[in-house]
Amino acid sequence: MIGMNSFYFEFGYSVGGSLVFWFTIMYGLGTLISEASFAWLSSKFTRNQIITAATIITVIGYMLFMSVGYILPKSIVLLNIIGFLIFFSQGTFNMTMIVMLNNTIEYDEVRFHERHDSIISAVRSFATKLASSVDQAVVALILIISNIYAISQKNIIDERKYEELVVEIKSTNKK
Repeated sequence: MIGMNSFYFEFGYSVGGSLVFWFTIMYGLGTLISEASFAWLSSKFTRNQIITAATIITVIGYMLFMSVGYILPKSIVLLNIIGFLIFFSQGTFNMTMIVMLNNTIEYDEVRFHERHDSIISAVRSFATKLASSVDQAVVALILIISNIYAISQKNIIDERKYEELVVEIKSTNKK
């Protein structure tokens, strides 16, 4: 969420929208490649090592992402490379968690002779939705506190006034 919104704030809506398209492609590639390489990664490293590395790489990736244009040069290619790195590590983290979740279900079956797939899956789904809502709330809070929301609303109003002025001028010129 933070990454997608930053394109609009840094590059504007017209350029930022097309950049989000390429960033979404990096999201897809990063996630697919992380899932495709999971078998190889899990054969070389323990799950704890994979989760630790994925977390560290994700944090470093976001720090690099936020430093583009300030410390690092403002480059579209660099942003997409960093985005790929972030999405690859997040995909690896998520894949590891899903495997560990399935192992929990299987362990539960061995221990209690019952499978509770639906309960565990429902809790995971709820946790994902809760995390997403917290993410949205944090972004909204940051936009409100930093006054970016008010500025963006002012720009929308100014654009409407501009459009009304253009219509008025065109109608005056026709007379």
